[in-house]
Amino acid sequence: MLPGGVVWHLLAEERRFLTTLPVAVTAASWLVSYQRAKAESLGLDAKGGIMERAERVVVLAFGLALPATLVVAQCMMLALTLVTATQRFAKVWRQATASLDRGPSAV
Repeated sequence: MLPGGVVWHLLAEERRFLTTLPVAVTAASWLVSYQRAKAESLGLDAKGGIMERAERVVVLAFGLALPATLVVAQCMMLALTLVTATQRFAKVWRQATASLDRGPSAV
């Protein structure tokens, strides 16, 4: 698990106060994945968002390639992943509301 390696790296550099950052990114990533899975189980579409899995991998790779940017990359990943979670929530909310407006047979 790559975020675990980032935590290990930050602990080795004695930057303990930053170890919660990759953990928060991982939790936000799981939230985005959960939202999509739950929406699809209800027959709704939850694809999209500014920071999907591929984008997270690219930003993390950039942060790992240039260690001086690792913390900035993690902060950016956290912020944009939370934006993605919000975008997906809004998208599913609109779809669910629209299907309720059409009636019970539309679901």
